Amino acid sequence: MATVACVANMSVSALDPLLPEWATEHFSPEPSEWNIGLAYLPLFAAYFITTPVWGCVTHRYPAWILLLVALFASAALILVFPFVPAGSFWLLVAPMFGLGMVMGVIDVTTYYIMALFMDRRHSSTYGNVYAISDMAFSANYLLAPVLATGLAQAFGNDYAFYSLAILLAVSVPLTLIIRHEEKQHKVTSDSTAANRPPSSSLAPFLIYTSV
Repeated sequence: MATVACVANMSVSALDPLLPEWATEHFSPEPSEWNIGLAYLPLFAAYFITTPVWGCVTHRYPAWILLLVALFASAALILVFPFVPAGSFWLLVAPMFGLGMVMGVIDVTTYYIMALFMDRRHSSTYGNVYAISDMAFSANYLLAPVLATGLAQAFGNDYAFYSLAILLAVSVPLTLIIRHEEKQHKVTSDSTAANRPPSSSLAPFLIYTSV
């Protein structure tokens, strides 16, 4: 799961070295540094606005499905960048906003699934969950810029985007492992709830009727 968390966020962390150089080469007229910096605003705005919503959605739908869709969407959005028209810099708003939403889904589901793994396989010490998840995200922000820069220098910026999209798509089958774990957790939770004693809020009523 830590590997999935590391790979899933590469769609955003790889943009840090790729986007400025690619934008100056791709667009005409060349965007200013201020414009390139402003292009990140939709990403972080979408993340800030939608992340609380995804927290509620995770309770209604399986987390592995949300993560699977997020990985596919992330790969598709990365593929959009090379095809943005050269004269339309502000069309980057759409894929950047989409990546912000996807980043929110990935963060919410990975923390949830890591906590689920901790419940099933280890003791419920959730501090370890956050520590491992933060290490995975840190490794992502260490490896992704290096990988993206190397691919861009070797094959060009467009091929770096293609390679990143392929890497995200290849990681999708890992969600099937998460599916099995989440299904087992649901079965265990349902059996525990069925065997749970009556709530203490009903205890006075039960005692009264028994008398």
